Amino acid sequence: MTELQRGTLKVTLRKGKPPLVQVDIDGKLFTPTQGQLSSNLTLTHGMEIEFERVGGQPKQVRAVGQTFVAQATESSRGNTRTAQGETSKQHQSGTTGGQHSPQSQAQPSGEQIRQDQHQRDFHNPYSFVPAPPRKTDDSELGNGPPVPHDAFDPKRYSGRIRVRMVVKTPVLVPDTDPANIQEGKNGHKTFRLRVDENGLPSIPASSIRGMLRSAFEATTNSRFGRFSSGHKTKIQYRETQKPFRKVDFPASPKDLLHPTLRPATSIDKLSPADRVFGWVRADADSPSGGNRSDRVAVRGCLRVGPILCESELLVAVETFAHPGIPLAILAAPKPQQGRFYVAESPNGEAQQDGLGKVEAGYSNGKGLRGRKVYPHQHDLPTAHWENPIEDRTQSESQTGHYQEYRRPRTNGQEQRDDQNRSILGWVKPGAVFTFDLYVQNLSKVELGALLWLLKLPEEHYYRLGGGKPLGFGGVRLTIDECDVRTGNDLRNRYLAWHPEALPADPTEAAVRAFKEALSRAYPASGG
Repeated sequence: MTELQRGTLKVTLRKGKPPLVQVDIDGKLFTPTQGQLSSNLTLTHGMEIEFERVGGQPKQVRAVGQTFVAQATESSRGNTRTAQGETSKQHQSGTTGGQHSPQSQAQPSGEQIRQDQHQRDFHNPYSFVPAPPRKTDDSELGNGPPVPHDAFDPKRYSGRIRVRMVVKTPVLVPDTDPANIQEGKNGHKTFRLRVDENGLPSIPASSIRGMLRSAFEATTNSRFGRFSSGHKTKIQYRETQKPFRKVDFPASPKDLLHPTLRPATSIDKLSPADRVFGWVRADADSPSGGNRSDRVAVRGCLRVGPILCESELLVAVETFAHPGIPLAILAAPKPQQGRFYVAESPNGEAQQDGLGKVEAGYSNGKGLRGRKVYPHQHDLPTAHWENPIEDRTQSESQTGHYQEYRRPRTNGQEQRDDQNRSILGWVKPGAVFTFDLYVQNLSKVELGALLWLLKLPEEHYYRLGGGKPLGFGGVRLTIDECDVRTGNDLRNRYLAWHPEALPADPTEAAVRAFKEALSRAYPASGG
């Protein structure tokens, strides 16, 4: 049984934020992680408490002589606040174990703190699709060279797929032309909406292509298209025992990514997503010879045509007067937070709760959680996006939501600095777009995977553009028309004197072939 230790509770009031609750252990402050404060604990500044010490951190904090009672889950309270991206500069101060926070002039009462206690809990706005080790020798989903582009393969599919895209939550497509970006003296940038000559939203084809590729990679369990070279370096952590020193985790993030999932280094070992969407070797800047094995880039078999807005201007675009809407702070990913990214095994299972920093870190034998995704926030009410100029960040709506996408005012003043951005417009919910996907020489399985992604069930959405952690970018894709034929069908069409009827729709057969290939390569475990 873990020996109990004692300390003192420190409570600091923060204007416009939940109180900061910390544990003082011999003059050093620690911030208990979510769920480690007993629900029956009356939070009073200076009171003596006891706890268990796991991995150097206080766990199961409760009043002296009391039994620890776990807090109610987030769902039981109906509070649906989500974390606004990764750890931001705004929240770094005073939230990391070992950092001291200035004491407030007046300390809150226990009842005052209990009223705000539920606001300390949060949900990450992202999750992961597991990426288990790949079946590299599979005839369809394994590794292999790309197909040539100089002719239509008799048995492969080529043609056009017309796709309709309907916006569910506002889409942020900023105009990144430096001439159109307004930047203040404090580094704050304000972006206009990217529009065409008619004032309608102009969505780059590359954005659609990237959105589809990410989904295709996950669905076919392809290689990671990108994996930063910086992930080769081992991440450090600070020991909790004195004297403090930084120590490397036993493994780097790259060590935990299974070799079959790492970006391809040879043209003969491309995964399905590489063959369909194209591939560029990570060291493509280095010179290459004329041999096939030395090639550093491959053109894909899919091209995205222009994205056309079918809605009228008033339906598609919402603009805001200068200086616009100050968005909430969104920071870059923090690989140092190993408990978010490290999996129990290479198969991607989440680690157990209650592990210390070192136990949950990058260690040999573990794996990575998989491919990061931002689930659609399906229960956001329409009013959530109305009148965004008004600051409603501190008031909970009747549906239990907060206006998290906006940065709150401080003392009546907007917060605009180098930590956040402002926008002058977005694509409105309900806007309709169409675009064509041109494919060439796809196998039946590759075509089936693509068509399956374009025919997701109702109430399933993709995420497009910026601000995904804040709920932006929900879009739904459907197929309007599918004119795809094998090379043999195309040959017969051009040989005929008279126009031929469209061949049988290949969708059902192709999707079935994809599902069969997936089941063969990755059979279900335990039913």
